[in-house]
Amino acid sequence: MDAQSHATIKLTPEPTPPQQPRARRILRFLMALLALLLGLVLGVTGVMIYLLAISGGNSVLATPLPPQTNDISAQVGPLYITRLVEKNLKAAGMNGVSNVNVTLATGDQLTIEGDDRLFLGVTRHFTIAVQPVVQDCQLKMHILHADLGGIPITGFVSNFEDQFNQQLQSDSSSLPKGFFSQILVAHNFTNINAHALQAYWEEIQFQYIQQPYVPYRQVLRDTMKLAFDHFHLPYSEADSETFASSMGHWQPFPDTRDAILELQKFLKVVLITNSDDEIITETERTIGVKFDDIITAEQAGAYKPSHKGFLLAQERLGLDVSEIWHAGFGFKYDIVPATELGYTTVWINRQGHARPVDVKETFLVGDMQTLVYLIKGIAYDKTGT
Repeated sequence: MDAQSHATIKLTPEPTPPQQPRARRILRFLMALLALLLGLVLGVTGVMIYLLAISGGNSVLATPLPPQTNDISAQVGPLYITRLVEKNLKAAGMNGVSNVNVTLATGDQLTIEGDDRLFLGVTRHFTIAVQPVVQDCQLKMHILHADLGGIPITGFVSNFEDQFNQQLQSDSSSLPKGFFSQILVAHNFTNINAHALQAYWEEIQFQYIQQPYVPYRQVLRDTMKLAFDHFHLPYSEADSETFASSMGHWQPFPDTRDAILELQKFLKVVLITNSDDEIITETERTIGVKFDDIITAEQAGAYKPSHKGFLLAQERLGLDVSEIWHAGFGFKYDIVPATELGYTTVWINRQGHARPVDVKETFLVGDMQTLVYLIKGIAYDKTGT
């Protein structure tokens, strides 16, 4: 073919495929939709089967015999358990928990009820049955049954049992955190329950200070030795001296300082303390406040629950019994003697403990900040400002 030659190519368009009938397209769409719905049903069914598989009720644990004469007994009220439950459920991610309530069930069991907001505003009622038990001198809660909106979820909730029980071991004492534990570790004792040791020490101290007055450093020194000797635990003289000189530096609860400063806007705040003049001077610097007056056991010549410190405070203030409010953390040290004297009492029950004796406080609060709200509310009712 020469240069002048050329080829002619005829382009023929591709044939158009025939259109699918409309009914067939609709059928395919419906089949896809059916497969999606079937997958959702199977998924929900699988979740339900899983929940049912892990939701069998747990068995009741054998309870110990009633405590003997020298045993340490623990009392925990429904209020304490209610606060712990609500705190732990929220810590586990259930931020929508509300209306939590604890009631005593049959035998030694508790029933915990409340509402949980799930998603899109949907709220479901939950019920948890627990059994309080004491193991290794520690109070624990054993979950027996749980359901959410009528669906059993015992196995799922049981996963949080250890976390819940850790909160029960929180330290409610004024002792420096871990003080006794540090001494035990220093002497290579790591398998001793420091909480039980501390509880025994507090009971020993309460009995010790009923005797004629001795300086508080001597009280600390002697009672520590009594507690450690009772359990045949090692310590050194340096340990007891460190303990005796430590009180002035014990840290207050986090809300104490701000609450005292706020209360002083409305009334005089006088401290009645089971310590000496030298110790409380250190304590006042540690807290960072200046009390309107301080009554020490050294000045009164006796420790609370003796009435001497209370009466000395009343004399210095020049107030009538009806004008005095006494707020305290220690029920036996503060609420009992103040009630006996006819004062208005406020029990600052931070841990929700049961009352150790048959005495009733005038007001019950959970912390110092709530005490501030109470005083402000009463002040507003009286003055309108």
